[in-house]
Amino acid sequence: MNHTMKKEYVGILLFGHNTEFAGRGIAGARLRTAAAKENYNIMTIDYVNFLSVDRLFDILGKLITTNTKFLGFSSSWVSVATMHLYPWYTQEFFNKVREQWPDIKIITGGHDEFRKDFLLKNSDFHFHGYSDNSFVEFLKMIHGYKHTLEYKRTLFGKGGYIDSNLQYPINDPDTLETVFYKEDGFESHHPLPIEIARGCIFRCGFCRHPFQGKKDYDSYQRTPESIARELKRNYDLFGTTRYTVLDDTFNDSIEKILRLKKAIELAKLPKFEFVAYIKAELLVTKPEMIPLLNEIGLRGTFIGFESFHPKARQSVGKGTKIEKVMDACKKLVEYNNGQVLIHGSFIVGLPHETPEDLENTFNFLISEENTFIKSWHFEALSVRNIENVSDELSQDQLSTFDKTSNELGYSFDGSAVNWKNKDWNWITARSVAENLIDRSRYLIGPAGWKVAGMWQAGYSDDQMNNLLVTAELVNRLNEQTRLRANAEYNRIMGDL
Repeated sequence: MNHTMKKEYVGILLFGHNTEFAGRGIAGARLRTAAAKENYNIMTIDYVNFLSVDRLFDILGKLITTNTKFLGFSSSWVSVATMHLYPWYTQEFFNKVREQWPDIKIITGGHDEFRKDFLLKNSDFHFHGYSDNSFVEFLKMIHGYKHTLEYKRTLFGKGGYIDSNLQYPINDPDTLETVFYKEDGFESHHPLPIEIARGCIFRCGFCRHPFQGKKDYDSYQRTPESIARELKRNYDLFGTTRYTVLDDTFNDSIEKILRLKKAIELAKLPKFEFVAYIKAELLVTKPEMIPLLNEIGLRGTFIGFESFHPKARQSVGKGTKIEKVMDACKKLVEYNNGQVLIHGSFIVGLPHETPEDLENTFNFLISEENTFIKSWHFEALSVRNIENVSDELSQDQLSTFDKTSNELGYSFDGSAVNWKNKDWNWITARSVAENLIDRSRYLIGPAGWKVAGMWQAGYSDDQMNNLLVTAELVNRLNEQTRLRANAEYNRIMGDL
């Protein structure tokens, strides 16, 4: 919420995850921070999926005034499996908004958007990707000021499509410093999201991150001083010492780890703990990362093993022998008595790998021999047919694997995603993945990003180490978010 709590907002942005098992998101605070630097007062609400349609309209009716120029919706976490959890994701909802507030512009935005045709049909403007800069240019435009906003008309409606990644990248990483307000409601045990950098020096085969192959550290990594200001401000405001580091690959260099280490020292925090994506292969080539990561407070990490099969790994650019990778991960966990909880990700449908190979992987994961991967997930291979890509899909949404899939033996039936190779097709890969996931239920504990979810729910380290991920656990976390949403609803309706 806006720290001044004024009744006049130029716009309202609605966010929300379908669950907070990875903590809360940063997108709303990022856009709000960028807008505030240009003296625009906006409100962000990051629990919209825990509101009914009636309550959502209650809030909008309370907040929208004659000075409100836009209403925005984040689609980043909407999928075919979760769309029913988002009360605004219906045609009826948009029709009612248009009818009630015909002069307000509707904007939508996200990264890998589900049902982009639906979003474009109902939006005046749709923002694809990281929109810190393009959002500010949009604000200038709707106020009649000089701006640089560029957009194209789409096939699905009258709205404009803005490719923020392509046209409006961040040039100064220190502008990623994000400001949270007391009204955001974080408690001292909650993790806060933070960007240490935006981009990566690598170009991994499966990566669809738009800012790959950075040439020098200063072009994408924040300075320790900038990071320290954010850490200190959050500690003074909330008592925060826990974070979710959102970088696509946090450990892409020793330099980045050392910058965070220095920032923690500058901020003089009594403790620091964080969750992050880690590239395990770098623990092999740069083993000095293992003590560094432990010493600065790594507690949970998501690692994309993708496969234990040597040739399958090579097909996605992972040439390091899996035995060496597993050994490095064991050392990461054992360095400080198991304080790092690893979640492993595996892909079903890679070249050379068979269902029998994946069965062997599963058997290892549930065996006593596995002492370092506490939780895991199997996901059917996602390959995009580049010959059936819509005009609205940017090149930055295509991985190297997408672009070379035909050379690896993949073909399509004419659709965008329904692929097949000699051992698999999209349907069989999904079936095997779902079977392996179902058999994993009640065998895995909180690890990776779920460490942040456990912090969010107020669990201690001892509790975390002795719990399994069950429906009851998920329900408890969701219930806490519902209570927060209810409290914020009452506060807005009573105070504004």
